[in-house]
Amino acid sequence: MFSNPYAKAESIESNPLNRLLYAIAFPAAQAFVRFGITPNQITALSCIAAALAALALATGSAAWLFAIAWFTSVLLDFCDGTVARMTKQVSRTAFRFDHTSDLVKICAVLIAAASRYDVHALWVTCSVSVSVFMLYSALNHELKVARSRMQVACTAPGMPVRRSQVLRILHATFGTLNGHTLLFFLCLASGEAWALLVSIHLLGISAFGAMQRIRLLIALPKV
Repeated sequence: MFSNPYAKAESIESNPLNRLLYAIAFPAAQAFVRFGITPNQITALSCIAAALAALALATGSAAWLFAIAWFTSVLLDFCDGTVARMTKQVSRTAFRFDHTSDLVKICAVLIAAASRYDVHALWVTCSVSVSVFMLYSALNHELKVARSRMQVACTAPGMPVRRSQVLRILHATFGTLNGHTLLFFLCLASGEAWALLVSIHLLGISAFGAMQRIRLLIALPKV
């Protein structure tokens, strides 16, 4: 029950939150496959759930309404990739619906959080974190394209190789951007201070990731 043979290996390595989310998503993914629901349809359902979560957050609705809608959206994000691998459905176009929807959802929910509390500090941090996160996403894409053209493995730089298991888990959980990062957004409805902390955390890891990718892109020759 608590396993997912179709989880992305690199996503669950030293990342207990991703491993748990993939495990929880697996029974739902099996049900989606049984009823013939496609990965893109699951992604669309995730977008709807995220829109409801952002609406609940922005309008000051009860925190539990936001939490249910947002967690549903996150869980569906782990289902669409699982279903795609289970059914071997690969997109035939270069448009990445799941990735694009994730960018929109993160922007929408942060704007909704700033709107909910309507304080200057949160508007600033949410706006800056969204901007830096978008920069990180663009640079990450550029790095993948550049390395694929050079046929170089696209592994982002991380912590030193020699490190304890505890440090690996802490780094993977709090120092990287992955599907599990969306779980931290559940704190956005817990109060202004929590929303500020979440936006600062996203800003920090996005900025660090962007700087790493700039350094790597500068080191690569132009193809």
